[in-house]
Amino acid sequence: MFDELFGKEEKKQKSTSVNFDELIEKVKKMPFQEGQILLWKETFNLEKWHFITKPLVNLDNPKPFIGVVEGKGWMYLFTDGKHALKFGKVQGLLNNDGSINTIAMKPKKAVELLDKFAKLGVFGVRFNQGEFGWYAPIENLKPMMDYLKI
Repeated sequence: MFDELFGKEEKKQKSTSVNFDELIEKVKKMPFQEGQILLWKETFNLEKWHFITKPLVNLDNPKPFIGVVEGKGWMYLFTDGKHALKFGKVQGLLNNDGSINTIAMKPKKAVELLDKFAKLGVFGVRFNQGEFGWYAPIENLKPMMDYLKI
């Protein structure tokens, strides 16, 4: 099902010009609404979002990593491979060779996909999980995109 929902999206990872760790530190010092607008605008303007997957047994059938926090399912997304790898090490999601698998997807397409996962019971998304992470319920993503005119 996951492969069917993702299709054959490009799997290359490109770096972003925004340092999201620094951006999070900046956002923490801003008034809440102003900071959230800046953070989510930069998030939606990324070229790709990187969904982390479980270590692959079958390269043609990636399975998403869906974690549970406080009884709710969460999809884990990353702004780049560096953040995904750091999370994968902590969670034991690395392949035997020490690499991590992600599927890169344009934000608009990702939001469409996430809506399908929400219908299956996934509650939200967690970006760059860890000290410099942020999150939102899936149902808030489309309205935020509309508000930000993305």
